[in-house]
Amino acid sequence: MEEFKKPSIKYVPKTQKLPNGETYEYIHLDTDSKEKNPKTLLLIHGSGGSCTTFEKIFPQLRKHFKVYALSLRGFGGSSYKSPYFTVNELAKDIKEFCDEQKIARACILGHSFGGGVAL
Repeated sequence: MEEFKKPSIKYVPKTQKLPNGETYEYIHLDTDSKEKNPKTLLLIHGSGGSCTTFEKIFPQLRKHFKVYALSLRGFGGSSYKSPYFTVNELAKDIKEFCDEQKIARACILGHSFGGGVAL
């Protein structure tokens, strides 16, 4: 059995309370880019993942983007107060997260199940 992967000390997750009562765990990385208005990239993990799923590529991504890696409801350190029955409900969580973080526009990268949520 695979051992639970603890987050790296280098990338310490934060939490964001959502208006729907859920709390999302996330990692935010400022960009190393010298661009005046760098793009924002949201990372959405697949089943069994969390905000640390993309940790190995954080250094490459932050060269070009402000990065937000999320743990979906019920994964990682995110809450699971209300069950969800469709990916649309998780997409609404992400919309609420973006609203709370004042993210008006973002590129979205989803892996596997996270890709379904991103659509």
